Parts: sequence; C-alpha cells; structure tokens
Amino acid sequence: MNFKNILLKIFKNDVYVKNYWKNLNLDSNSHPLKNYIKYGIKEKIFLDYVIQNIDHEKIIFEFGCNAGRCVRYLFDNGYKNLCGFDINENAIRLLFENHSKMAWKGLFIAGELENIKNIFSKFDVAICKGVLFNISHHEIESVIEYLCKADTIIIFEGADYGDFIHDYHKLFSNFGFSCIHQEYFPYGAKDTWNDILSAKSYARKTAVYEKNKFLGVFKRND
Repeated sequence: MNFKNILLKIFKNDVYVKNYWKNLNLDSNSHPLKNYIKYGIKEKIFLDYVIQNIDHEKIIFEFGCNAGRCVRYLFDNGYKNLCGFDINENAIRLLFENHSKMAWKGLFIAGELENIKNIFSKFDVAICKGVLFNISHHEIESVIEYLCKADTIIIFEGADYGDFIHDYHKLFSNFGFSCIHQEYFPYGAKDTWNDILSAKSYARKTAVYEKNKFLGVFKRND
C-alpha cells in the first residue's frame, strides 16, 4: 500500500472505501470473499426475524448481497422470490458458483447503484447486513431513498462504529418510514453470539455495549 492509499484509509475517503469493497477477491487478506459464501450465527440471528415476520411469497431484495450467504439462508428456509445486488463482480460470480439453484431462480447482479435502479424496480422487503456503514455520508441518502421502494426494510448494521456512522432513524424518517422494532447486539464476542442464539431470554433488546450491532426494522407510515 503506497503513501497515498495509507492517507486515504486513515481519513476514510469514500472513494477508497468503495474501491476496497469493489475489488475484494476470494482470498483477500482482509474480508476474503470466501467468508461470505456460507451463513453462520450472525446471519441466522438477523434473518430469523425475517423468517418469523415476513410472508414467504414476498419479493425480498438484498442490498449488498456479497457472495450470497444471507439470501441462501432465506432460500433454505423456503423463500423463493429473492434478488440481490452487490458492487463486487467477484462476489456475484461466487454467488452463482456456490448457490446456482437459488441464483438462477432469482436475479442477482453486480454494478453501481445508478445502473441497477431500473432493473430492481419493485420489491416488497429490502434487507441489508453490514453494508450501510461502508457508504459515505454524501451517498447514503440516495441509497436509503432507493431502499424505500420497499414497504419494509430490515437492516443489521454497526450502530456506533464503521467507516461511516449514520443516524438510521433520521434517514428513514426523511422518507416516511418509522422504526417498528430494534435490538442491539455486542460486536464480536463469538461466545456471546452463541448465547444469544440459544437463550431466548437473553437480555439483548435494551443492552448497550461498547460497540453495538443494530437490528432495525423500518416500515412505511400509513
């Protein structure tokens, strides 16, 4: 990494962050795409809310689907109307290679947001996991506006950490959406995640940790 790239990373330049995620490959030293193929505990915790609350016939769009681990979990649980977008072409290629049956039943493409807006023109539910906090402050509003094509939006994002920290309640309220459900989870701590998954009584809805994952459900106001 040259001196210019070091400076860009230090100051969280939006171009650097976008290009970082756009150019990841299977075996990148940081965030290798092979880690985004199979779903795990965190995906299950996030998506179990979807399974418990969203009808199976709904069209579900994942913004930033990467190599398909989240949509594959939904597919394995009976959802067939799935589609997704990612900025990384390598990730979409891996999605088709590893989840071919799901991929060919749905619509999954790579590209820039402005180039896919007319392709994904209608969907009932939008989901997003660990993506929005990588989108710059001057681009996030256009992303939220696009997600608001759906009637329900479910996100699982860093609440108080990430390349760019956003006020999701305010962003979605600007487009006529209200938060109808929210939970906070500790960042990291694998043992704690196992406890959360196995113990229904785990006090997770109001607990606030040093770093927080935020599960937020936003619905269009009537």
